[in-house]
Amino acid sequence: MTKMTDWKPSGTAKELRKRYVALYNYVASFYHHLLCNTVEGEQAHQYLLDRGFTRETIDTFQIGWSYQSDVLRKLLLAHAYDLDECEIFGLLKPDRRRNGMRTGLFHNRITIPIRNLQGDIIAFSGRVLPGDTYPAKYMNTPDTPFFVKGKHLYNLNKSVASIKGKEFAILFEGYFDTMAAMQHGLENVVSVMGTSLTEDQIESLQEWTDRVVVCYDGDSAGMESAKRIGETLIKKGMDLRFAVLPRGVDPHDYITKHKIEKFRKEIVAKAVSFSAFSKEQAKRSTDFSSEPDKMRYANKTLGDMTKTASAKESEMLLRELGAELGISTEIVRELFNRNYK
Repeated sequence: MTKMTDWKPSGTAKELRKRYVALYNYVASFYHHLLCNTVEGEQAHQYLLDRGFTRETIDTFQIGWSYQSDVLRKLLLAHAYDLDECEIFGLLKPDRRRNGMRTGLFHNRITIPIRNLQGDIIAFSGRVLPGDTYPAKYMNTPDTPFFVKGKHLYNLNKSVASIKGKEFAILFEGYFDTMAAMQHGLENVVSVMGTSLTEDQIESLQEWTDRVVVCYDGDSAGMESAKRIGETLIKKGMDLRFAVLPRGVDPHDYITKHKIEKFRKEIVAKAVSFSAFSKEQAKRSTDFSSEPDKMRYANKTLGDMTKTASAKESEMLLRELGAELGISTEIVRELFNRNYK
């Protein structure tokens, strides 16, 4: 086996890129075939249908099934692909359990093609089925000569026109959230491909809009991630709002259950500021029968108000906080002025 440090590409950079895109399109078609037309893909295909996705959506996003990791190597070998190049391109990896024999990166995972702004497939994300014991729910193609995860936003190629038309983007955390929204006709949607938002991804958004609505899961982890993402966007000067979901509900399930119009009217249209979102997040984790908990809630809310709240919004939040704590607005204002203003 050739050491990757010894591998040298054949052809020009343009030719290499053409081979890369052609290979990813070929593999995406193969994975999609496995999902939709084989016995091995039936369970994954049924899972997607049960989650509310139509066959049209499955086809549009070319969702696939990786099946066993060795299948891809055998396919590529049978069609005379350069396995060294396939490894550099992120589709194969040495398997230590098989004495270094190359296998496909994904094993028994739903595959989601990732496209660049031009619509070319340049990577995959693989998602396990419920009940699988893999430690990571998602895994992505490693960085390659033509894909760096932190430089891309999922679905940006399909959503640019809608983002420009509506003059704002809705930022989700998950691929399924974005696909569900698109299926139901909401198209100004993108999602990150990990837990953080990079400067390159923000710059990609800023090419098309400075207004973003962040909509993450309604559980504590989702709200914490949304707040962290929001702080990053605020530092970059974005006009930011937060769409708040009920406890424990994710955007995909909300859209599937309540349909897109209710999501637009009850969630997106009622998106709140950073300070109001931070207050709601703190409120959900507060035991109001505990004085120390109430004090932590007050301090957290007042501290976050200093970051973005206007004078008018601050006054409203002070009144709300006083009512929740059972004290006068004047006492809350005095605490704010003394410790935070």
